[in-house]
Amino acid sequence: MNDQVHATIAALGRALCAHSKTREVLLPPGQHHYARVVCSDCGKQLYWKPKPENEARRKINAANLQKLLDNDRLLDWERDFCQGLSQLNLRLSPRQQALLNGLVEQYLRGEDIQNAETKRNGALVAECAA
Repeated sequence: MNDQVHATIAALGRALCAHSKTREVLLPPGQHHYARVVCSDCGKQLYWKPKPENEARRKINAANLQKLLDNDRLLDWERDFCQGLSQLNLRLSPRQQALLNGLVEQYLRGEDIQNAETKRNGALVAECAA
């Protein structure tokens, strides 16, 4: 999650508690959440902290979605799909994640490979063969 989302969640948590100091209580492995954020003074739970790998994946998804939306090669349904995902706070279902990964492979990974080939050779391999 980004800093603005954390600030919003923290503000909502403070609305439930008048104190300002918090601490994280790590949960045992295998739990649904990574940690609880609780008030240091009264011990009231304010919110759940996501697992670091989930947070990292959401950041990568956000960056990939922005790159995809900037790509003019997307089909209409692909653009609509990416716009819809960008409004979900990046909590994707496994099927949505798989489709996003496929779009990244199709449009972004190939683009990176093409750019690398062009920079190295001055022209794409396919162009040289023609």
